[in-house]
Amino acid sequence: MISIRNSVALVIVSIVLMVGAIVLGVVYEPDAYAQSSGGSMTGYAWSDTIGWLSLNGGSYGISVSGSGTLSGYAWSDNIGWVSANSSDLAGCPSAPCSASIDENGNLTGWLKVVSGGSSQSGGWDGFISLSGSGYGPSRQANGNFSGYVWGDINVGWVDFKYASTDYLAEPVADLKVRLIGETVWQDSLTITMTDQIEIGWNQDSTANTTSCEAVPPTYNFSTGSAASGIDSDLDEPIGNTSHTYRLLCYGPGDTQAVDTVTVTTTGGVGARFVPCVGEDRKPSRVPRGDDVEVCWELGTNVPAMCSINAGAATVQSPLPSVTGSVTHKMFGEVTFILECIGGDGDEMKVQVLPDVQET
Repeated sequence: MISIRNSVALVIVSIVLMVGAIVLGVVYEPDAYAQSSGGSMTGYAWSDTIGWLSLNGGSYGISVSGSGTLSGYAWSDNIGWVSANSSDLAGCPSAPCSASIDENGNLTGWLKVVSGGSSQSGGWDGFISLSGSGYGPSRQANGNFSGYVWGDINVGWVDFKYASTDYLAEPVADLKVRLIGETVWQDSLTITMTDQIEIGWNQDSTANTTSCEAVPPTYNFSTGSAASGIDSDLDEPIGNTSHTYRLLCYGPGDTQAVDTVTVTTTGGVGARFVPCVGEDRKPSRVPRGDDVEVCWELGTNVPAMCSINAGAATVQSPLPSVTGSVTHKMFGEVTFILECIGGDGDEMKVQVLPDVQET
């Protein structure tokens, strides 16, 4: 529910945002709404059976996508090319087939010796398991791997301690909303003017997440820089408007992730143009060069969050009161736009009378 304190806060925030947008010409945006930029695997892995497995060279290597999926080739002098490409891994012994680094830095899925499964392979399918019960390499803090993969009798155990990666997994950004007193989190929510909400972030996981922050305009939503939490002391959108709350989370290096939830408030009285005092209708046509008086009522909207424009020109912003009027000189047809932050507003078209030629 929007208290007097919260309404005042909304006014202050709105004024700051509008002034900032006018002065700077920009809206605050995170550096990226993106996943990790990806990376690559370098170095070697060792098998007592086949010897060294090179993970990168002059014209080959294994890459890591922003989501952690591996692709490309490694090379062994004894068994040839070893593929991490998903197209080569179809039909693996058990799902998931795709080779990847998960959010905790663990290798999962499979690799495949390209010559495996051929008529010359003696019935060996060529698959190498990257993880299983009690084994699997994992990325350490310095980027080096620790652990083994398993290549069955033809390859055996493969030690990845000589391998490393510059890949940094993306942080978690998971934003949800619910009514206070409810237990189920939602991705979006429609409420009434008397409802109160709370927002939770990263309730299920904080893997690779060092901190999170609310992205302005916040409506008093705050994370306190915590990687996970719940905020119950924030402002709901006013009647007939929506607001999208945004979360920006940081991870290792420069990795970032963003999530949003939208809350829509129904009810209340909307902003609108109205007939001015002494008039029974809104203006529709006036003589060219005359002033037209434009009157408004904002209902449950906060004046400092509303403005009136004439096309691309600003007539008055912000508005000074819930009801009022302003004059505008007319030289041609104008569509007046009454707009309040959150989406509420109204439009009114006013034409000019044709010029009369004297005879």
